Amino acid sequence: MKLNEIQENLNFLYKDGDSNERNILESVDFLKNNKVPNSKIELWKYTSLSSLQGIDFSLDAKEELNQLSITKILQDKDIPLNSIIIPIANGKLMNNSFEADDRFSIEIREIEKLNEYAKNYHPLQSVEFDYFYHLNTVLAQKEIHLQIHKNSDPIQIVLLFISQSDRNSFISPRVRIELEENSNAKIAYKFINLSESEILSNLFSEIVLKQNAILDFYVIEDGLENFQAINNINIVQERDSKLTSNSFTNNTKFIRNFLRLYFTDENCEAILNGLFIGNNKDLIDNHILIEHIKPNCHSNQLYKGILNDSSIGIFNGAILVHPNAQKTNAFQTNRNILTSDLAKIYTKPELEIYADDVKCSHGEATGFIDDEMLFYLRSRGISEENAKKLLLQAFAVDVLNKFQWVEIKEPIESHISANLEV
Repeated sequence: MKLNEIQENLNFLYKDGDSNERNILESVDFLKNNKVPNSKIELWKYTSLSSLQGIDFSLDAKEELNQLSITKILQDKDIPLNSIIIPIANGKLMNNSFEADDRFSIEIREIEKLNEYAKNYHPLQSVEFDYFYHLNTVLAQKEIHLQIHKNSDPIQIVLLFISQSDRNSFISPRVRIELEENSNAKIAYKFINLSESEILSNLFSEIVLKQNAILDFYVIEDGLENFQAINNINIVQERDSKLTSNSFTNNTKFIRNFLRLYFTDENCEAILNGLFIGNNKDLIDNHILIEHIKPNCHSNQLYKGILNDSSIGIFNGAILVHPNAQKTNAFQTNRNILTSDLAKIYTKPELEIYADDVKCSHGEATGFIDDEMLFYLRSRGISEENAKKLLLQAFAVDVLNKFQWVEIKEPIESHISANLEV
């Protein structure tokens, strides 16, 4: 089934009576009345889905892994085994691959109602109006629910994608994570594609930080051939909670990451860092929406991009400060380097402020490798190729130094050092 055929096949995807869940019925109704997004919609202006429109996807990919094969895959992909590994194959939880304990629990549940803060605010960018959120709701129908009860060992949620060699697959993982009051967790989403045919992943994840919870969160998308992904991640923070979010995207054909963050009570803090590297004809899209709803909250974004060859990068960062959100501190920085005349970056920082006692700023800069710095290094006997690599590594290290999870950070650093193109 092709993307543009979904609307006319909704009766096949979902039949009345399959579930009494109101959430699913609402999503069916949305899909019946809306089409696949196109460039006429502001949020999709620079993110063309044309490369996906002609692919015929199967919706019933089967997971074909056992514990032995999962362990081998993790070793082959350099996944550190000194953390808790939760494998999800084609959106399905592999129950026999880990042991829950008193620190965390995990189960399959009916899809929970979307958090009210994710529905009632910014009308244009809310996930409530996101086509792919509703498509995920209809196709997933159940969600994996991870509950952090107290301080936990690091957890890696490994999203595995497998399909038969001659079948393209559309897969809709759905994960909800909840950190209870006073809990502390380090959690990573790691994407691994094992398929030789085309994969389109449509992930929706809602993460809730209860009062005084602390989360160190990572999204790693690296070296994913024949892989396209649309990721919607909603994060809701309650009073005194703290979030650090780190993302790395590299050498992946088509990625759209939309992170929505809601401060629903006072004294919340969020630090968002991202590094993306495009090669060949990759398209990498990072959309961020931060809603400061209550007073005395702090957010800081640093996203950097390196665009090689004919790759395209998009960064759209929106900060919305509500009338009651006095004493808000909100800062955003986006920096990009183009190493080719054919590479493109579209960047759009947005500030929408309805409170008067705030400190907010945004900054954006895009350019090529600095000729003066390049000349300086070459005058010290360094070849042009190595000089360019050194400058690009120095550009990237500003973000990578903020990655506190060593087992996640070191493979990325090694990969960049060995493979960064110029």
